[in-house]
Amino acid sequence: MSRRNMTSRRKGVGRLPKVLALVGCVVLLVFFFWKDDSPSASGTSDGASGNAGQHAAGRADTPPESLASTDLPGLRGPVAQKPPAVIDPPASGSDAAEPTPPTAAPASLPTPPAPPEADPGVAQAVRDLTESLPSPQRFSSSADAATLYNRGDRLIADGDPIAGRAILSRLLFADNLQLSAQDADAVRARLDEVNRRLFWSPEIILGDTVTKPYPVDGQFLSRIGVKHRVPYQLLETVNNLSARNLRGDQTVKVVQGPLHARVTKHRFVMDVYALDPEGMPVYLKSFPVGLGENTPAGNWQVTKASKVQNPSWRDELNGEFFAADNPENPVGEYWIAIHGLDDANRGKRGFGIHGTIEPESIGTNASRGCVRLADDDIALVYQMLTDHSQGSTVQIVP
Repeated sequence: MSRRNMTSRRKGVGRLPKVLALVGCVVLLVFFFWKDDSPSASGTSDGASGNAGQHAAGRADTPPESLASTDLPGLRGPVAQKPPAVIDPPASGSDAAEPTPPTAAPASLPTPPAPPEADPGVAQAVRDLTESLPSPQRFSSSADAATLYNRGDRLIADGDPIAGRAILSRLLFADNLQLSAQDADAVRARLDEVNRRLFWSPEIILGDTVTKPYPVDGQFLSRIGVKHRVPYQLLETVNNLSARNLRGDQTVKVVQGPLHARVTKHRFVMDVYALDPEGMPVYLKSFPVGLGENTPAGNWQVTKASKVQNPSWRDELNGEFFAADNPENPVGEYWIAIHGLDDANRGKRGFGIHGTIEPESIGTNASRGCVRLADDDIALVYQMLTDHSQGSTVQIVP
């Protein structure tokens, strides 16, 4: 090899590192600019290198939670955890996969299990129970009557049975409030429930307007009854005791009489009541009655010393006489004579309240004008009404 060729080769070898260094610089520059121009780095698909630099600077200074408010195209890939509501279609020629529409349900979700079937036996039992319950009855009378009933019923439910009984009693006996038969029976039923404790039990209720405690102090029960103008038999029933077993140091529950009765002809019912200190009626008990077509209306009073147990009776029409203990005696086991107090009925005699040997006649016009009751009912009315001076009154209304 000639010396000239040897020198040329050494020069070429010496220039090689420079060339390689230059190529390396070019490669690094190309690589650098190619990376910034990549769609996956810039998040854009327009491929413009100048715009890529601007978007990159904006993302670096923007907090993550405000990305949705920037003017960015729809995100794709792992950056978007959920597809936006509106998604821009990919640019023409893009190899990006079209996102799944938001309304499409994932195929991997399991099918929910079917609800368990109802037990037909339980369902039928519920239906039977519902059908067996009576439907609630509306108070069909006037609005004023319904208001009074609701007020009295609420007082009883709230623990004031004395005040509630007073309101319901006034409602039942009011002349200016005409109750339907159904509503009147509802009032009586509520009052009967209250009176089981207030009146028909030995329990002494302080503040009651009808009963009060009374120390016996060695007196006979008959004497206590006369003093309070009620038969002593009523005090026996209320206190659940016998007059023969009364102790001298005992305190009993007394009834402040006399008691009175009202007979409503067209409904065949007798209501027995007391009067409170204001002279207002306080209902105690009701009884179905039998009447006659000619039973005279008006105000009556129990005739003094006229009450008879196991009476004899003479039919004034034909003179037939029925002795006491005669099972054919039409007046039954009790007789309470009444006489008229009004101008229209004053002086009328022969009318009375009595039992009957025809219980099927109760609720009908089958008598000659008297008021008849069933055996057990007349026995209790006999205890409640008194024939003392200024004793019990009986009002008969149409």
